[in-house]
Formats: sequence, C-alpha cells, structure tokens
Amino acid sequence: MLGVERVVWIRPWRGPGGAPTNLSNSTAATTTTDFTFTVGDAEAQTEFWASGSVLTTLPTSRATYQHTGLTANSSATYTARHLRNGQYSSFDTAVTGWTAPSVPPAIVTTTGALEVKVSWTTAHVLPIAVYRDGGYLLTASTSSAYITDSGLSSGVAYGYRVAHVGSVWTGATTSTSTATVS
Repeated sequence: MLGVERVVWIRPWRGPGGAPTNLSNSTAATTTTDFTFTVGDAEAQTEFWASGSVLTTLPTSRATYQHTGLTANSSATYTARHLRNGQYSSFDTAVTGWTAPSVPPAIVTTTGALEVKVSWTTAHVLPIAVYRDGGYLLTASTSSAYITDSGLSSGVAYGYRVAHVGSVWTGATTSTSTATVS
C-alpha cells in the first residue's frame, strides 16, 4: 500500500515592509511639538522615540505624532520605527524637535525723529520676529536687544509686537505696544 505524504507549508511571520521616512518637526508651541513622517508599511504600528526611550506606539497608518507636556524652549532627539508581528524595521533618521520659548517679556517703544525704537527685556538664544501694525516687519538676530524702525510718518501711532522664532515655527507674540511718532 502506498503511503500518503502530506506537505505542510509554514508561513513565517512577516515583519515590517519598510521603515518610516521623512520624519520632521512640523510645528511647535511652548509645551508641545508636532511631527509628521511617511509611513513605510501601512499595516505596521509605529514606535515613536525621544532621546533613546519609547514614547508611544502609534496605530497602523498613522503618520503624525504630538509630544505634549514639554517645557518651553527645550529640545530632544526623535526617531521612529515600525513594529509588525514582533519584528522591527530600522529607525528613521533622527531629528531634533524643539518647543517654542515663552513669550518674550513686555516690549518698550520710544520715539525719536520719525522713528521708533522697539526693545525687549529677555536673555534669548533665538531670533526675535518684530511685527508692526499686524504685519511682519523684520527678524532681529539673537544678539539684538532692540530694533529701530525709521522713515515713519509724524503724528501716526504704530503698534508693535514681538515673538521668538525657530526654523519651522513662530512662538506666541507679546501684546501690542503702541508709540506715536513725533
């Protein structure tokens, strides 16, 4: 009598089909920072890491993450990798994520001949964006404590606000400080 052979194929667990890519720090606030990335495997979960520790595991197909509860003007190194069936992809290239600093202390305006001096009282390591009457005026360097806005019209009141700026975000602005040019 002939024996019957039975062939059984064992299908191995399939790991992630690719790693996440294009990780970037998209926006920041004083206590949060947002990230986006390209999903490398739509069926895999994504582990999100900060400074060498797992922060969270995101559900499949999710391509954003918001890190909350942070300190203003802080940074960490972030990366991500996929997890599927107990197997991991390689890590995406690490990026530095920043939170925005607190609003700069109140600004002071003084007027001269057809000009306004706008100054702020803060020890800052980031550039300061200056706004006049709701529109962007200029960005002052990290070593500046004031700017002079000249060529203005006599008898006109101008409103100024300032905010810290980073490479991909602008922090909260101060309240408006008004000066009338003489």
